[in-house]
Amino acid sequence: MNTWIKYFIYILTTTFITYSCHPEIEVPQQSSGTADFSKYIAVGNSLTAGYSDFGLYDDVQMQSYPNLIGQQMKEITDINFKQPDIPGNGSGYFYVADLDLSTTPPTPSIGIFNADPNWLDQLEGPFNNLGVPGIRVKDITENGYGDSPQAIAVNLIQCI
Repeated sequence: MNTWIKYFIYILTTTFITYSCHPEIEVPQQSSGTADFSKYIAVGNSLTAGYSDFGLYDDVQMQSYPNLIGQQMKEITDINFKQPDIPGNGSGYFYVADLDLSTTPPTPSIGIFNADPNWLDQLEGPFNNLGVPGIRVKDITENGYGDSPQAIAVNLIQCI
């Protein structure tokens, strides 16, 4: 094969790849349509509250699905999504302090961040995220989950 044909194929291929890597995507305008997202309340258990690493603390609460949905709603409507963000170490949580890869299976060493002494004192509602870690439907009338069932009901009514 002639060398000029070989170079022509290389140039043609490079040109094709270079210009095909710039897709033109039309991003649709964000709109709520006819839906009213001005009030959003999330009720649930650990997943809703943002519970992770056997604890409740600010860093993981930012990744809770109600908070992520609330942030998306802020882009299309005027909503002030509020959840009980617990600062610092919050209720305390576990972390992997060390991982020994020389054993089979690898052996983790678990560390504990202790709870902040006044982690519940800084919370003021009403909240849009009413997730309570570990709660089940049959436990809603039991005291000891959050403040109390009455406080959850009052909080729910205030948000509506």
